[in-house]
Amino acid sequence: MRTRVLQEAAGNPLALLELPRMDLDALPIGPLPLPHRLSSGFQQQIGELSGAARTGLLVAAAETAGDPLLTRLVLERLGVDCDAVAEAECAGLIDISAQAIRFRHPLVRAAVYYGATFQERQAVHAALAAACADDADRCAWHSAAATVGTDENVADQLESAAVRAVNRTGYAAASAAMERSAALTPDQETRGRRMLMATEWAAAAGRYQRAGELARQTKRLPLDLGGRARLLWVEASIEFEAGNLRKSRDALFAAADDVAIVEPERAGPLYIEACHASWIMGDPATALDTRRKLETLHLPPDQRMALLAAINGPLRLHADADLTGGITEIRATIAVGHHSADPALMLVAAGQAMLIGDLEDVRTLSQRALDFTQNQGMIARFSIAAIYLGSAELMLGRLWEAEDMVTQALRISRDIGQGNTMASGEGYLALIAAIRGDEARCQELIGYPRRTRGQDNFIDHVHNEWALSVLDLGLGRYETALDRLDTLHRTPNRIRGHWLHLLRDLVEAAVRAHQPDRAGPAMAEIERWSLALGSPFAEAIALRSRALLNSNGDDYVRALKLQAAEGLWYDHARTALLYGEWLRRERNPGEARTHLRQALETFDRLDARPWVARAHIELQAAGAGTPHVEPKTAAALTAQELQVVRLAASGATNREIAAKLFLSPRTVGHHLYRAFPKLGVTNRTELARLSFP
Repeated sequence: MRTRVLQEAAGNPLALLELPRMDLDALPIGPLPLPHRLSSGFQQQIGELSGAARTGLLVAAAETAGDPLLTRLVLERLGVDCDAVAEAECAGLIDISAQAIRFRHPLVRAAVYYGATFQERQAVHAALAAACADDADRCAWHSAAATVGTDENVADQLESAAVRAVNRTGYAAASAAMERSAALTPDQETRGRRMLMATEWAAAAGRYQRAGELARQTKRLPLDLGGRARLLWVEASIEFEAGNLRKSRDALFAAADDVAIVEPERAGPLYIEACHASWIMGDPATALDTRRKLETLHLPPDQRMALLAAINGPLRLHADADLTGGITEIRATIAVGHHSADPALMLVAAGQAMLIGDLEDVRTLSQRALDFTQNQGMIARFSIAAIYLGSAELMLGRLWEAEDMVTQALRISRDIGQGNTMASGEGYLALIAAIRGDEARCQELIGYPRRTRGQDNFIDHVHNEWALSVLDLGLGRYETALDRLDTLHRTPNRIRGHWLHLLRDLVEAAVRAHQPDRAGPAMAEIERWSLALGSPFAEAIALRSRALLNSNGDDYVRALKLQAAEGLWYDHARTALLYGEWLRRERNPGEARTHLRQALETFDRLDARPWVARAHIELQAAGAGTPHVEPKTAAALTAQELQVVRLAASGATNREIAAKLFLSPRTVGHHLYRAFPKLGVTNRTELARLSFP
């Protein structure tokens, strides 16, 4: 729909403001409806044309491809002189070539189409349908536009076109076509079936408000038991995305229980979704009850096992405390996801891969789901896939890539009303802000889910508390960080995803707060996970945490090698900082400086300002010193350049410097570009080592 609005507006600012408010559920023929104040400017010019020329324009406006041969055929059917369109070309309204008829501006097309009477448009669409008989989709769309009342033959043609549209133009167009097919359907049961499909496809397209409206209409139509369950599923999905998790879960349970005996194959996916909602709410007891219901469904064993695989791994990890069994099941699900063409299963596998730290699997599966959903117009799942991919980039330490991907997901989720997905994205951006030491931004982002959903979403609550603890850790508030992390660790509902990262930070907070005894339970859990996973990611966390508690330099070295090999550069920098601090205390300042500089450069590249500051302080303590800028060198800088480099050396970003000095970020970058050669530095890391007179 966004693409269609942009095409229709053709850069007109007023059109961009007005068109999104119009009826976007029209069939993909004819232009979008045009507000009167936009069309009135063209009506006088159109009205000065002859009737034949206006009819020629109307055919061109209703025929989306701009095919001159088809336009000629239709005009002949209507008994209109085919040369009449030349009058419109002379008036400057259209351009005609052998290949196409083009309106000089798309808004003229809309003014022509909606300036005609309904009877005129109806006649044109009927003629177009007859002329397009060899093109089933276009024939169906034009027939539907020409039909008043009900007509099962046209409705059936349009249903077939809608099904094909799923693969060709996406779910939004398919939903609009199926909705029109339902309106043309005389039989109430068939109308209910078609309306249900239109509702499901509207939700798949991320058009939740429209899906809700269609669901309310569909409720008034006759549906069988399976149809009612499907409708409840759509309504539950809408509630879930709005952040009403408890209401969503209860609706899913009710729908699944209704069909469990007569249609167990429909009940299974509903129980899976209910289990997912329970898990997010931090309610493992209900999730376990869901598993018991799944196990009793009368399904073929292989089908039942496939359903259980979607939830068994996570439940065995946390609810059953069976790490080895849970990891085995999760890896089997990941393998299935890699071979699946279903984006829902790809995302299930990606989510489970995140549980065990298989970040490359998360990236691969999420990217596949992203590509698939984009091609199919599955906007709702697209934003979820983007969040998953962004979270993987974040855990891999690719902060800029993570920020870009999550921001893209947030734009979509805001547009389509995905409150749940939006809050998850805000949580990941809060963690990025925490790493960068931006306290105000972190608090602002965390406030969104708290305002909109309270504590229903336990997963987001844990992620937000983790972000605050990372902020505290970076800013040196170690006891506060430790208290937050310890509270999370002692909760009876163990979270999914990023758990080892949280435990890692708990150990560091305990050591820095001089309370290493409080790290004992977390360290024991890290060791269990590392042994069960057998992955470089988990082993590196265990080695680093062990080195912190036991002051073991060899463990630091091994952790650094593993993190470098896996490309975990943010984690590598955190470990290098800890190792550098340890080496300095062990009176090995030369080697300490090597690792501290590595940490500083990585933190600087990621704009992790609190960590840049700490690495800088440690470097000075290790004897690196702070090179002093001689007055004569500083004199080579302009007054503005000196202001900029002083702020940049203190760790301020270009945007922060720009705001402080009332400049643009581009101008700040230009000043730094000119100042670096004068100071003999090439980057911010080297600049941070200088002191200015």
